Parts: sequence; C-alpha cells; structure tokens
Amino acid sequence: MVKQDWELLKEIRKVQKLSEEEQQEYWTNKFDKLDFSDELKIRNSFKTLKEGDYITVFWADNIPYHLNLTNKGISYNHFISKIRSHSYIIKWIFGIIATVIGAIIISKLGF
Repeated sequence: MVKQDWELLKEIRKVQKLSEEEQQEYWTNKFDKLDFSDELKIRNSFKTLKEGDYITVFWADNIPYHLNLTNKGISYNHFISKIRSHSYIIKWIFGIIATVIGAIIISKLGF
C-alpha cells in the first residue's frame, strides 16, 4: 500500500468520528473540490483499501455513501506494525548500501 492509501485511511478514521450527515457533507465537499486526476487517485486509493479489507464502501452520486472501517481498518496496531516493518527494511537496505560503498572506497584507496 502506498503512502496516499495510508493517508486516506487515516482521513477515513478521522471522518468516521463525525455524524453520518457530517460525513456525507465532508465527502461531498472533498470530491467537489478535486480535479479529474486527483479524483482518479483517491478512487484508486478507495479501491486499494477495499481490496485490502480495510474498508467497505458503497457509492452514490459518485461519492462514498456508506463507508465503514473493517476490523483490520480499525486496528491501529496493525498500521503501526506495517509502518515499522517498512522502516526497518529501508534502514537495512541503507546499511547494506553504506557497507558496499565503504568497501569500494577502501579497496580503491588500497587499505
């Protein structure tokens, strides 16, 4: 899942705290302000979240009409563990790259 999908999931979690009427108004206003490209991106993010079983969503008038978080979507610890696992992998890759660069420099200098 890309960062945009995670950001949308965080946004959905925030909006879920509003009343049902306020949620409808929020999504209507959000979609009204989007240009075609941004609307396509957010729709793809909704699709990714639905396919990943983070949300259930039904559409009406081209906006999310009935939107719910699944248990997976509600679980904050699940999100944190995913983020931490990606962070660990990135640090590990940079460590390997630094080691390789260091070895190349040492071999070129003749140490």
